[in-house]
Amino acid sequence: MTGLGVQCFDGTYGEKKEWVSTGYVWQIEESAGEDGQVYLCGGNIENKFSIYTMKSNEPVLSSDDVSMTFTDKVVFTGETEGILCNALHGIWHFDIKEGKTERVFSFMEQGYTFERLLAASLDAEGNLLMLMNTDDGCSLVKRVVDDTWQDKVTLELATMHAGPYLSKAIIDFNKQSDEYYIELRERGEDEWYEDYLATIQMEVSSGGGPDILADTVIDSYAAAKKGFLRDLTQDFADEQEGMLVNLEKYGLVDDARYIIPYSFGVETLTVSGDVVGDKESWTTWEMMEYLKAGGYERAVTRMESYELFCLLAIRSSLIDWENGKCYMDSEEAVALLEFAGNYGKPDSWESCNNDVAEGKTFAIRDYIFDIPVIEPATEAIFEGNAVYIGYPVDNPAWESGNIMIVNGLTVNQACECPEGAIAFIKYLLSEEVQEDIAGGKLYGELPVREESLENAFLYAKENSVGYAIGYVVESGGFEYEQRYCSDEYLEKVKKVLQDARPQTVYVDEVQNIIFEETESYYQGARSAEDVCSNMQQRIQLYFDEIK
Repeated sequence: MTGLGVQCFDGTYGEKKEWVSTGYVWQIEESAGEDGQVYLCGGNIENKFSIYTMKSNEPVLSSDDVSMTFTDKVVFTGETEGILCNALHGIWHFDIKEGKTERVFSFMEQGYTFERLLAASLDAEGNLLMLMNTDDGCSLVKRVVDDTWQDKVTLELATMHAGPYLSKAIIDFNKQSDEYYIELRERGEDEWYEDYLATIQMEVSSGGGPDILADTVIDSYAAAKKGFLRDLTQDFADEQEGMLVNLEKYGLVDDARYIIPYSFGVETLTVSGDVVGDKESWTTWEMMEYLKAGGYERAVTRMESYELFCLLAIRSSLIDWENGKCYMDSEEAVALLEFAGNYGKPDSWESCNNDVAEGKTFAIRDYIFDIPVIEPATEAIFEGNAVYIGYPVDNPAWESGNIMIVNGLTVNQACECPEGAIAFIKYLLSEEVQEDIAGGKLYGELPVREESLENAFLYAKENSVGYAIGYVVESGGFEYEQRYCSDEYLEKVKKVLQDARPQTVYVDEVQNIIFEETESYYQGARSAEDVCSNMQQRIQLYFDEIK
């Protein structure tokens, strides 16, 4: 192969011929049968799967659904059909005559992990053989195509991004369940965030859509009010015992439970005890005074103006969540908008922590998604005097400034097999799975069961043995010496987790309105008064609609 061309010779190795394709050729294969055709298998300039013949400059088969690279292998099972083996995505059946490609097996969904496909062929009995690179070296995989999942009830689960934990849980559940098969649906790489959400919303409101919905892909509060979601109160009544008390109100709409949490993390603000003393909470206006008095350039690491205003405003007295009232057209709102413009300045990952240590930035935006065995940079930056104070809170509707970022699932009212959806969610809440989270087998999740969360602290202490300490490491431009977690630090973390509370179930829509409106002010296109007036109208309208 030369460039996009292929050089070939006739049977007597005489005349040289050159064939030019419109794409890449990764494999030359002869089809099965007495008069087998020679096919050139590869892709177009975007690597989309295409098959050519020596006489065709255009593909005789092409597919936008699957790509082909030099690591993939094509095996012909007939004169015009065969299979494409892809180590990342699985096995695809193609039919040149029908012009179709269809995935028949997913390695990931069935729990297989391969780095590279080295070879593929059929044995004398027609079984598929593949030589694969795995973590343990080369493995010969025979007849991995298993269609038994087609006999199960398939349920679609839609989420923005599954992450390693949910992805693994789906694989494990599918392996052990004889009745149900969970099919994962995520936002595509080329799909806009808003378009994905709009598509899900349209499907659900039309009486269809995914069977199981992550609370990141739908306005659960509005959907529950309109009758689009299944009331899960009775389905999970027995599961509430032993759950974190912080989550007691999570997923409730009019005292009925619609969302079931299965893991969480916490977002908080960390400041120096030298500044705030032993305060465990504060108000928006107190935070503003600390910033003004301290001469800081920036309020919070990795937080620009529009986000700073939003996170302060939704917890302030500007919004009455309990009674559905908004006061965004007040003088206080205008002052807060201008304040966020002065202190919500962009920074970089390369210097954000060093700016805190040097007194340029006031607070660190912290995330706690596991129980660490090595103390984080935060403790070193504040010289062991870090206060995990959380976001300011003025509104009694917000019980804590430490925000629980909850991963939860709800069930579509249109789901034809709700017992399958319920079985999967209960699997996520099982002792086996919750202990896997607690044990840190997958980073980035904390268990929602009290006992498992307690065990997470025990596992962290056990796993700390053998970790290298004393090394000088760098984080956000700040260098510090690694050390084991002190009991004092672990107690701080435990208190943050105990105090944290989830955001109100319909806060996302209000945040979206604030983000949209404030952008024009911070770009200098509109006045603060005009922006606040618009926010007032839109947020109040939303409250009125969901009553």
